[in-house]
Amino acid sequence: MFADHERGPGEELKLQMEALLDFDEEDQKAARIVLEGLILRHNAKKTLWGN
Repeated sequence: MFADHERGPGEELKLQMEALLDFDEEDQKAARIVLEGLILRHNAKKTLWGN
């Protein structure tokens, strides 16, 4: 997914992302929606509270 010189996720997250490859299209879409929601939540917290 990421070349050795590129910034990427830690080993545990890499394994979890690789596991998503076995998901069917519907489950991959659900995983993307959950991840996008978490990213939006994180960005909102950073914007509001600077953390």
